[in-house]
Amino acid sequence: MRNFLVKITNKLRSFFYGRNGFDDLAKLSIILSLISFLICGFCPKGIVKTIFYVLMMAFLAYGYFRILSKNIYKRVQENKRYTGALKMNKTRWEQRKTHKFYRCPKCKTWLRVPRGRGKITITCVKCAHKFDKKT
Repeated sequence: MRNFLVKITNKLRSFFYGRNGFDDLAKLSIILSLISFLICGFCPKGIVKTIFYVLMMAFLAYGYFRILSKNIYKRVQENKRYTGALKMNKTRWEQRKTHKFYRCPKCKTWLRVPRGRGKITITCVKCAHKFDKKT
């Protein structure tokens, strides 16, 4: 029995060698598929149930695609973009009471300014474009 388990373990290791694995974006996709599955279970038959079933299958397929992908470089880049956006939104949410966030109209860079200063002229740090906003 022990030899059988060792063989299975070695086969799984060799199968997953060079694959992306279970990252944050794959985890999100699998969780969304489970949520869609639960909603699908409570919906009566009809178009809504079909929509949630299709969503569930799409999220599940995308999650397994990410886990089994051999193009590790692309999957790592996608995961970095996802975690970076998540971190940026968390930072903005934590600073929402003390700062306001504006986008430069010229280069679209996000700028952070303190709240409660009235109408101020904001200078973009990237392109030096100046514009007026109320804080």
